[in-house]
Amino acid sequence: DPHAILLGAKFKEEYSQMVIVKDIDFFSLCEHHMLPFYGKAHVAYIPNGYITGLSKIARVVDVFSHRLQVQERMTLQIKECIQETLNPLGVMVVVEAKHMCMQMRGVEKQNAITTTSDFTGAFNQAKTREEFMNLIRINANIYNSSIRCGSVSEPKSNCCIVIVGRQNQNNLLFCHPKRSEGSIGILQILRKARNDR
Repeated sequence: DPHAILLGAKFKEEYSQMVIVKDIDFFSLCEHHMLPFYGKAHVAYIPNGYITGLSKIARVVDVFSHRLQVQERMTLQIKECIQETLNPLGVMVVVEAKHMCMQMRGVEKQNAITTTSDFTGAFNQAKTREEFMNLIRINANIYNSSIRCGSVSEPKSNCCIVIVGRQNQNNLLFCHPKRSEGSIGILQILRKARNDR
């Protein structure tokens, strides 16, 4: 019972800002074609006096994905479960998935991604939805960049980003104020380490 999962770790807490659990991997089975669809779910809620354990959000996604499903209904069910159980100020769910019924049959589009979303309460405001979307994309934008090992990116914000490691692998991230002594020191260490390999 997904409601019982959330209630099993429900705590009174005065925190009233956005809580986001993103990049929740899931695998499900399309009820129309009996073929898998898989991807990531991003879930946010704004507490109204109560919070739940972070892992419970991921477990709720598992419960609804481990059955014959369609992505649209799964998105709605996750949202409704959290809203009904915790009664937060708002819930938003975004699900991104690849469907093997589109990849291996029919149109055979290997890179097509389906995105669904649903929301309640405070997320009816465009500004709140925009904040959520920006937060779930921020790390993806950093890690998907084409920066090479030991290189530096200087975005518009007052920081520089140093990425260590090979592309498409887990990278270690350092952030320092632009042109600060700290970032210069880090760069010197990284360059020496790279040359010593």
